[in-house]
Amino acid sequence: FVEDAVKSMLGQTCDDFELLFLDDASTDSTLDIVKGFQDPRLTVLRNEEWLGIPRSLNRLLDMLQGEFWAHMDADDLCLSHRLETQVELMRGEPDVCVCGCSYYAFTPRGDTYIIELPRDNDDIRASLLFFSPVPHPFVTFRGEFFRRNNIRYAEKMKYSLDYELWTRIAVRYPGARFLN
Repeated sequence: FVEDAVKSMLGQTCDDFELLFLDDASTDSTLDIVKGFQDPRLTVLRNEEWLGIPRSLNRLLDMLQGEFWAHMDADDLCLSHRLETQVELMRGEPDVCVCGCSYYAFTPRGDTYIIELPRDNDDIRASLLFFSPVPHPFVTFRGEFFRRNNIRYAEKMKYSLDYELWTRIAVRYPGARFLN
C-alpha cells in the first residue's frame, strides 16, 4: 500500500509541505518503492535497526520544524484536500493543537463505510473515557505546541500509543483543544 499512500500525500491540494518518510528497517521492497519517487518535497529516512513505532515517531518529532505536523501510516490513503482542510481550520483556531477527521474504512471484501467521530473539543475529551476519538493516521499536530511542551510518544507503549498521547495531552494541557 505504500506507493498509493505516498501518492495520496504528494497529491494534496496544497503543496507547501515536506513529506518525511521513515522506513523502520523494513526487509521488503518498501524502501525501494519510496526512493523511486522524484519529488523535492519527499525526504526518505531509514532506521538502520528496527526501533518500533513509538521510537520511530519520536525520531520524526525530533526533526519537526514546521508549523504543523501531519501523521499518516504507510497503509492509509488521504483525500486530496486533507492537509489544506486541517491546516486552514487550525490557522483559524490557534488553540487547536490536535486535529483529526472522520474517515472511510475498507473491508476485506472491498466495501467502504465512513467512521464518524466526535467533532468538537468537549465531545472528543468526553469520548476519551471510552475510546480513542482522534484517528492517528489522519491527525495533524500544531508543531509549536509539541515543541514548547516537549511532547513525545511514550516509548514503552506497544499498543494504543495514540490513545495514551491524547489522554496525556487532555489531562496535562486543559487549554489545548482537539477537533475532528
